[in-house]
Amino acid sequence: MATLATSPVAAQSRSGWLWQFLRDELEPYPERVQLAGRMVLTATLVMLICMAYRVPYAFEGPVLALFVSRESTRATINSVFSMALGLVGGTIFVIASAPLFTTDPILHFIWVGFALFVVFFALPTVNSYIGVLMFSVMITVGLPLWDRAVPAEVNVEDTLWLLWVCILGVGVALLVELAFARMAPGASKPCCVVSPKDARSTATPCATFNASRCWALRSPTGMPSAPASTCLSSPAPEE
Repeated sequence: MATLATSPVAAQSRSGWLWQFLRDELEPYPERVQLAGRMVLTATLVMLICMAYRVPYAFEGPVLALFVSRESTRATINSVFSMALGLVGGTIFVIASAPLFTTDPILHFIWVGFALFVVFFALPTVNSYIGVLMFSVMITVGLPLWDRAVPAEVNVEDTLWLLWVCILGVGVALLVELAFARMAPGASKPCCVVSPKDARSTATPCATFNASRCWALRSPTGMPSAPASTCLSSPAPEE
């Protein structure tokens, strides 16, 4: 009887986790609409450029543009720089090593296994996760290009086109973020989240951030743990 009584409750809890997850993920926060608008604008601009100039592998550009950090102008620049290094490094790895191992099927199999080992080894060990992720993208997307029965020159050209569209995506994302930061100075400052303990201290590092974007910390239950008035009201410094 106890099992029968608790089964509907367990089933209801299992079916309700999805709605709880959606509520948590879709919960509004400051400047969410503006952030989503910039991301949509970036993806649209990249696709318009690719369609107008018929750039191959255009699907990669908008996807990688969404990976660019938008926490602040400095974070965006650092993110784009790390992504560009990872993309160029992955391209060099593919172009430099592929011609040596594509002539023999056994060597080609060993090369593919080694490349994937490098990807999975670097992901948890390297500090710059976004850079390693872009390095992995170039390898995992570039490897199938060299499985085709076409001249090596075609494979090299397609690999460079793949690099170009990826650089185009992150480059457009950087330009869009810089343009919006120019139009709204201070909007790209990091948000200031202050706990009640920090609010009683005047030396909290949040005093150097944009106070207009402050909001209270949330407890594990989802309810605010401190009123919004606990945020410091120091003006945002000019860069």
